[in-house]
Amino acid sequence: MLPNTIALNRDLKPTTDLDSLIAGALAQHYALEPPRVMTTLFPETRGTAIGQPLIVT
Repeated sequence: MLPNTIALNRDLKPTTDLDSLIAGALAQHYALEPPRVMTTLFPETRGTAIGQPLIVT
């Protein structure tokens, strides 16, 4: 691994915003529109909810 991909010399750097992950999972679980869930739960966040399936059954 390259040194710029490691955080604190031991962990991989996060590449996904946690707000996006939470909003995407809730949108999928409740069959809602991901952008609407994102703006409702996190109005101050400019990110977008993850729209691809997170939970595959």
